[in-house]
Amino acid sequence: MGTIYECVFNGGDMCSLLSNLNNKGENDLLPYLPYLTTLSNTTPTNNPVSENLLFDLLRKYPQVNTILEYISLDYSSIISEVEQHINNNNAEAWSAQSFEKGDARERIKVVLVELALLIDSRIEKPVLLGNTVYLSELCLIIPLIRANTTYFSLEEIVRGLLHSPLAVQLISSIVTNDCGSFESIVDILLGSSSVESSSTISGLLSSMCSLSKYHSHYIRRLLLKQHALPELILTITLNYIQDEIRFFSGFLHSGDFLWMRDFIQSSQDTPSSQLVELRESLSRKLSSSRVGDSDMMVDDNSSTTEPADPIGINSLLHLYCGIIGLLGLHVNTSETEHILNAIILNNSSPTKFFSSKLGLSFMLVCENLLKLVSRAKVIEVIKSFMVEKDVGRSQGKEMLLMIAVYFHTGQHSGVVDIVRSELGFQASIHSDSLHSFSDMLKFEMPESVLVSELGNLIKGQIKTSTSETSGIVLNCMYHLMKGGVIDKLITVLDIADWIVTLLLEGEEPIHPLLPALIDEYVDGILDTSRTGLTKISDTELKKIFNKEGSFAPKVKALYYILRFNEMVSKKNRSSSANTQQLAEYSMSFLHTLSIKPILTYTQSNTANYSCIIPPLLALSVTQLPHLFDVVCLLDSEDQKQDKKLDGIHDQILHENNDIPDPAALNEIFLNTVASPVKTSLLLHKLDQVPASSLYTYINPLLDSLLPLIVFPSPSLYTITLQFAQLWHTLYIYNPMELGLKTFNVISSPNILTPFENTPINAPLISRTYTHNDLITDPLLVLRCHPYIFSNPPLLQVLFYILTSYMAASKKHIMEITQNQPGTTNTTKLEDANSLILTQESAIIQLLLELCLPNPLFKIVSSASTRSDLSEDKGVEEERCTLITTYIHQLFIESPLLIKLVHFQGYSSKLLPITAAIPSMHICLEFLPELINQPISERVVFGIQLAGFVIEKYPIPKSLNVAKVVLARIASSILSHNSAAPPISLAPHYTPYSFLKQMLPSLVKIC
Repeated sequence: MGTIYECVFNGGDMCSLLSNLNNKGENDLLPYLPYLTTLSNTTPTNNPVSENLLFDLLRKYPQVNTILEYISLDYSSIISEVEQHINNNNAEAWSAQSFEKGDARERIKVVLVELALLIDSRIEKPVLLGNTVYLSELCLIIPLIRANTTYFSLEEIVRGLLHSPLAVQLISSIVTNDCGSFESIVDILLGSSSVESSSTISGLLSSMCSLSKYHSHYIRRLLLKQHALPELILTITLNYIQDEIRFFSGFLHSGDFLWMRDFIQSSQDTPSSQLVELRESLSRKLSSSRVGDSDMMVDDNSSTTEPADPIGINSLLHLYCGIIGLLGLHVNTSETEHILNAIILNNSSPTKFFSSKLGLSFMLVCENLLKLVSRAKVIEVIKSFMVEKDVGRSQGKEMLLMIAVYFHTGQHSGVVDIVRSELGFQASIHSDSLHSFSDMLKFEMPESVLVSELGNLIKGQIKTSTSETSGIVLNCMYHLMKGGVIDKLITVLDIADWIVTLLLEGEEPIHPLLPALIDEYVDGILDTSRTGLTKISDTELKKIFNKEGSFAPKVKALYYILRFNEMVSKKNRSSSANTQQLAEYSMSFLHTLSIKPILTYTQSNTANYSCIIPPLLALSVTQLPHLFDVVCLLDSEDQKQDKKLDGIHDQILHENNDIPDPAALNEIFLNTVASPVKTSLLLHKLDQVPASSLYTYINPLLDSLLPLIVFPSPSLYTITLQFAQLWHTLYIYNPMELGLKTFNVISSPNILTPFENTPINAPLISRTYTHNDLITDPLLVLRCHPYIFSNPPLLQVLFYILTSYMAASKKHIMEITQNQPGTTNTTKLEDANSLILTQESAIIQLLLELCLPNPLFKIVSSASTRSDLSEDKGVEEERCTLITTYIHQLFIESPLLIKLVHFQGYSSKLLPITAAIPSMHICLEFLPELINQPISERVVFGIQLAGFVIEKYPIPKSLNVAKVVLARIASSILSHNSAAPPISLAPHYTPYSFLKQMLPSLVKIC
């Protein structure tokens, strides 16, 4: 029947239809007689042979004559009579007797009347449409009524017929003779499922599924979407589509299965025929999919053997895990033994296609496994996993060892995670079953056996590249470290060096578990009760950083160093003073490593380092704050946008893109004074080189070029700007190393001015500074060559270096104060803040002194420009602008610093310069306190400062300060004239001289 229907449904032509009809018996064609008769009566075939053949087939059926009578009727007049009859409420006028004795017209009217009464719910039990005696005739009439009238809609007909006991047969007759109505009828039936009998609808839908596989797929898809009739879904899957493995695998991974679980769990209490059929089907497939010696297929043309169905057993085990772990199916003893035998058989077979991890997952998902089968049977299965196999077949053994590690270390949740990860869904694993399995496995595989087996597994990995080391081994190592079992393993096997290699060597990408593994390794080092793990030496780490190639080992080594230092610092702070303090990796050692390039690389390769970037950056910001200069980073973004060469340079660079080697660069830079254009073009070329490649030219730039441009010569000013830009690019790449090398050059007394008559008033000490020197005392940075302060581009370079070492010095001061014994944390923090403020205020005071006119700056500028003092003024203004901008940044970072600097005081000649600092408005907060100080010099300075600040910020707060200033001036003069002044001016101040100094400020205030 399905073949005929599919031919009609798929739009087959008359020839293909007739070829199918010839192969069918008479009973097979009966449901299609209304369609075939109508087809022969209305559709020309353009082929006399085919047409005659169709007529010959139809002549065999006497029902065809009746159908032709029905087709020839005038249905519009019949509908008018039916309407009149119904409107007169004369439902009894036509009865079953009228149907039996009436002609074709009378029978059609009787059926239409009863159908109309059913649709209107005017009768509860149909007489004609519910009688099986008339079923064959009704199956001819109903499709013809649907085809020849529009009085009733399809939905009305279907809903009306649902009240009939013959609904399945009558509605099915509509579908078999009107293929286009199938989807509409299905939608109507599913929309009626909440109010009509589900058994009738299930029967109807099942009958439709028998017509075509397309119908089966369509109906099952709608049922899944509506979460309806789960028993029918099983029937369709098992009997019509027969794809239970593929269907359930996709269904379980969709996550929308709770409604099906409720059905399966309820069906286990009251056995369902569909569920029993599902169990039997899976059992049959399991038997046919086993891979063993007796199930091997031998090719006649080959001497090799291949598994009968190598993938089937994997799919079945995966499906069993899903049905048990997600849908809650309780397997019985027979099924469990059947599955375990299949696992043993496939574990012992030579095929490499069987996934032994799925077999192990089934044993853990199966609820009450040890109650369903004997303990000896389960042990037999476990031993089958431990049999030596090829590398490709050892995943089950590795997984079993990993599970044993979890059980021995009391991490049952880890077992659940590894099983769920293997299955790909959140299978439910019963806690009682997990505990019983754990007890059995720990008894059969005690710690000594586990250590021995893990040792054999690790030995097989030692000769393997760490990039190929399996995730199971990494998991094992992590949990062995976490559970403390690793110490015993190191005692049995000499694998300490291999563990370090596992941690720090390898290629990209980094395994997600590696940061946690390094953390556990550091914990093991710091735990004094453990002896297996030791601190990695500075020499070994240095070798990793000096090795060429992948960045991955350097990234992991840097993470290890920073994590070790953090945990040691925490432990030292929490331990008592008498406890032996652990040694961190020293800051001097860290400064020998190129850390910033590593951080830059990881941030640009997030795909390979995503798991380690967040903790690595957090540790770096905490321990190496000097590597993260925000102002420098913002300046670098502006610099990237401004990197454009003019047309001449573009042409020259296009003609010759080769950059000389470092030795040749030395010669070119040493001749810069004689050939500045050549040096300038070369610097333009270098500006296009990436920072990582540009760093190879750092020695020629610093040793040969920098000493020549320290002296501010106009002919070399462009080269100085280019150098500063290149220096900034290199500084972003590796700030600490570049900063130290640069400072050692500009602080050298060997830099000579081209003008022999230009003295150096500030003598320089001939020494080579270290990172530790500048971190301990960042004020040393300002002890550079005096010419730097009259060379604005190099002065900006100096400020970058100063900022870096100030940040490092803050971290150094915090560490020193935190390690002080016998003080509270609050006291330590106050001491650290006081030291930092004192240091920063001293730096600001030195910078402010540089804003004062200096004979050295004037001489240098005059000698270099050979012009009048107007250009001296320009250099001085640019220097002051750079200094005040830098001071403003310090004030913004620490507003308390403004108060400290002004309470210390500075030359009143600098007030016009400092008043231009944008953050000076903060002075309005503490000016009343400064003005009311008992020291006359502070009073005078405070009033002078108030004059400039009030003039710049005419706001209400300034008015209050002005009132305080006027009151203080008046009280100071009056107290000077009184016999016993509470606060008197200094002896050298007279009221006249005091007032004379205050007049400029009074003018600004008023």
